[in-house]
Amino acid sequence: MRRVKRDRTRSAAAAAVVVGLLVIAGVAASLLLGHGGSTPKDDVRVAVPSTEPPEYSATDDLGLADQDVDRPATAPARPGTTFPGAGVPDLKGLRGEGGILGLPREKVVLTMTSAAPIAYVGYIVPTSLDHSTGTVTSPGTSWSLTTTAYGPPDYAQLFSLAGPAGVPVTCTITVNGRVTETRTTSGPHDQLFCQG
Repeated sequence: MRRVKRDRTRSAAAAAVVVGLLVIAGVAASLLLGHGGSTPKDDVRVAVPSTEPPEYSATDDLGLADQDVDRPATAPARPGTTFPGAGVPDLKGLRGEGGILGLPREKVVLTMTSAAPIAYVGYIVPTSLDHSTGTVTSPGTSWSLTTTAYGPPDYAQLFSLAGPAGVPVTCTITVNGRVTETRTTSGPHDQLFCQG
């Protein structure tokens, strides 16, 4: 009988020790993970980026429904979240489908000409929706591109290079029928850059 009582006492003591250790481990884990008590000033936490896509709302931050906007039916709803700006809390985004569409449209024509075949043409029209950048290899003796750009000048950049014979290559940028830049190479392997 004494032996059974002693075994029960030992079992109860062992169970109490295990429960005590679990409680201590839980408190320690809680403090280490920042779930309890005050946090020291030197405590550094590393933010782990989320792999989840942001949530989208049918209304914007001003409470206006999407049907109040002239938007194609295929356009996705815009985020209803705030932008965590540098020290600026709750900085809201601007409403709209694109930053350039509300700016003035400009007809831009890029041309490259030479008496000899041109090796390549490179161009940048940052605000063009259909031809923002590109490279054309061996376009012949002339090349031209017409596109629409938005906003204030400068609208485009055009690049090329003269061949080893030094046959002049000329670039021209025209905006709304007015020449804004024209340049010509002046020797073998001369680089050409127009901006206008």
